[in-house]
Amino acid sequence: MIMKLNYEIEKNTMRFDAEGVTLDFAEGCDFWRLHLEIDEYCELLVRSAKQTDYTVTKTEKETVITYPSLLAENGVRFDCTYEVHIEREKDGLNFYGVFENRHPRLRVNEQQLPFLDIQRFNGDFQQEVLYVPCSLGERIVNPRAFVRNMKHTEYMCADYNNIWWVLDYTAAMTMSFLGVQSGDTFLYIARKDPNFSLCNFCIGTTPRGQYPRLCLTVSHYPLAVEGEKITTPKTFVAAYKGDWRCGAADYREWKNTWFVPRKKPEWIQELTGFQRIIMKHQYGEIFYNYPDLVDIYKQGAKVGIKLLLVFGWWAGCFDNGYPVIEPDEKMGGGEALREAIAEIHRLGGRVLLYTNGRLIDVKTDFFKKYGKDICEIDIDGNEYREHYRFGNNGTLLRKYGHLSFAMGCHATDAWSDQLVEYAEKEMSYGADGVFFDQIGGAITNVCFNPNHKHGRRGDRQNEYRIQNIDRVRSMLVGDQALTSENVCDVFGSHLDFVHGGTGGCWRTPNQYPYMFRSLFPEIITTNRMLHDLRSDYKNHLNNAFVFGLRFDSSVYRCRVGGIDLEPQLRDYFAYLIKEKEAHHRFFYDGTFISPRDYKVPEKVTVAEYAYGDERMFAFMNDLTTPVDFDFYGHPMHLDGLGIGTLETTVKEFPDEGEL
Repeated sequence: MIMKLNYEIEKNTMRFDAEGVTLDFAEGCDFWRLHLEIDEYCELLVRSAKQTDYTVTKTEKETVITYPSLLAENGVRFDCTYEVHIEREKDGLNFYGVFENRHPRLRVNEQQLPFLDIQRFNGDFQQEVLYVPCSLGERIVNPRAFVRNMKHTEYMCADYNNIWWVLDYTAAMTMSFLGVQSGDTFLYIARKDPNFSLCNFCIGTTPRGQYPRLCLTVSHYPLAVEGEKITTPKTFVAAYKGDWRCGAADYREWKNTWFVPRKKPEWIQELTGFQRIIMKHQYGEIFYNYPDLVDIYKQGAKVGIKLLLVFGWWAGCFDNGYPVIEPDEKMGGGEALREAIAEIHRLGGRVLLYTNGRLIDVKTDFFKKYGKDICEIDIDGNEYREHYRFGNNGTLLRKYGHLSFAMGCHATDAWSDQLVEYAEKEMSYGADGVFFDQIGGAITNVCFNPNHKHGRRGDRQNEYRIQNIDRVRSMLVGDQALTSENVCDVFGSHLDFVHGGTGGCWRTPNQYPYMFRSLFPEIITTNRMLHDLRSDYKNHLNNAFVFGLRFDSSVYRCRVGGIDLEPQLRDYFAYLIKEKEAHHRFFYDGTFISPRDYKVPEKVTVAEYAYGDERMFAFMNDLTTPVDFDFYGHPMHLDGLGIGTLETTVKEFPDEGEL
């Protein structure tokens, strides 16, 4: 139940009020902050609490606070009008800003609105729980302590003012909302921007030695220069009597305004997983020739994995030479690659050839010719760079890795054309579609090249990425698929499956996959990071089983050989795939739902699936010893590190209400 969130502006600070909620703000705190750039000063702070010249206009629909100029913390006043708009939506509040910059040389780089500086939220702050959609979701108890202990930069930033955990959407955050639970109240913050522009959700606290307040804000990047008038996207704040699912219901309503369920090729819908291999590694070692792909495929097919995802299949080596991806004569040449894929098709299998949809190798002729025009440019006018240090058995490469990459900007025709060329190349060898690494949810940088199609709105690159994904999709024929790496709601909605990220795709202490899986059950996602026979391999694969993830087999980090190299892993994959097949209609045709937290023993995880009027529950036991328990009248037994299932009906387990 949403509670009416009231507010008042007093002495240029904000107070919130909702029935039955304690929400105390720090004395004299800000409710917005701006960061300006003037000459060499790149992050000049402007605080709401320090403004002395403003007017407040109230109508039935909204409140507008107008600042005819901005007083920065260095005492200089700037000729820039700023309007803070506060609209009521339902019983929550929308916040957005309007800038009109008239000041020479000034650029308004960043807006943090609203800025919530919370002293006390209901009860003991140590019992607060942060729900944040990192990968499939994380649940963090006592976020104030978590941020203070884990995110202090020590030297790089002004942690003597605030310590921040900064999460960018559409990369670190896979959905654009988060919230904090305290007692029976959930405080919810969502950015619902139809253009999906880049933003950062910021969770902060006060410096060491001070009482640990909780700071929550959303950073937008208007980049408004002299002569521009810019309106920022809206941020919604609400308080619910209930838990994170109340906020998720609001986000689902917004999702339904833009998300169109995509009918996937049947082989994708039925996908159990894939074997992932590297043929020729970054440092030049060849692990396989093209004819070897057939044997690698057969190893996976025996356990029910009938897709091969092939990295490093070109002459330039894996993660090397982008965007040139020509077959290697040393591995057999292009015709041998085409024949191997055709043979796998005759055996009933599928093949996807990998390339990267973002990186450009700076030593290539392509970069030398197009780099200055096509690449993402940082605030200093340089290309953003990434450095990969893949090595073998020595120390030279792992310590002093030799490869550097710039990033193609999606708001350029040349990069869009390059993605099309990639797709044509992969499909020309018979691949069953296109796999682009780092398009499904990797970092989109703010690009400062005003000559790109985003112009001065360097935070708007995502809308061009969506256009490029759809352009490649328009090339597909028959049951070809478009796939990528990394989880994100908006990009995943345009893809047939995504190779998962970390939290939830890889079992972690704070994981809470219920968030993404229940809001976007349509997005098919794999597990990740299990590269050899770890002692906890069952925990990680059981986690993938319970949450309905497709399986990624990548033994020895995709090198050396196929799944037969690790018989225990191979056999456990086979066991779990067989168990999923026994409940096929739920795992492959059903819907993951998360209507409530069920009462189960500690170290037992449960997830729920719907198929028509039927329900299925999947269980896993993290303990090495067996566990027996009653699940609402159903006796359950799980072996040590075991899984279990229960099929029932909606009549017994309704979607709403407490059990």
